[in-house]
Amino acid sequence: FKCIRDPKSFRKKEYELDPKESDRELVLRALAFRDKWEDYLKPLKKFLNRELEGYHEDKMSAAESAPILDKKEQEFLWVMRVWRSVFGDSDGAFRVWAQGKNGEWSWSASVSKPLWDVLYCAL
Repeated sequence: FKCIRDPKSFRKKEYELDPKESDRELVLRALAFRDKWEDYLKPLKKFLNRELEGYHEDKMSAAESAPILDKKEQEFLWVMRVWRSVFGDSDGAFRVWAQGKNGEWSWSASVSKPLWDVLYCAL
């Protein structure tokens, strides 16, 4: 997610972990919405927590969860490859094209989580 969250810094190898863990939240959102979007009920936090709890050792052994998580990882990597082939090195992936205060149009600085959810599931 380093390349999604801050593509310019990633290309320069200056990326630092996000203290708010929003990059990890995007991965969790991808996993949760990909297969279970029909089960979504507000609040979002509970929906995401249910996704995490599904892999907890009380619910599923490591042997049971490993192939499921491996499959999800492969799907995730495939979506990222498709994203890269569509957007290339553009800074606009999963961002909104918006007019700034100065009147100029550009990609937003941060990833749009709702746009991320929709595009990830669509791919």
